[in-house]
Amino acid sequence: MNAVIPVPTQIPPAHSGSRIALRSSKTLGWQGFGAELVNVSAGLHRIPALKHHRVGVHVGGPVRAHCLCNEKPHSRIQAHGDADVIPAGL
Repeated sequence: MNAVIPVPTQIPPAHSGSRIALRSSKTLGWQGFGAELVNVSAGLHRIPALKHHRVGVHVGGPVRAHCLCNEKPHSRIQAHGDADVIPAGL
């Protein structure tokens, strides 16, 4: 499910959520690829642009997501299995 909902007019400036890595491939010696299972709490998260591409897959119950990427706002219900592809530099 990927229902579009109205975009908020302003995203609050404070960082209020936590991100905890539950599992990671960092110690496995992989080259050119990595994976993490991350518990993301409710709240605002700022994720800086990175030098590599990212794919995020939502695991869990539906949540309302408001995103600002490359100065373009997006808002939707993010459901189990939904994927986001974030190009390097965004």
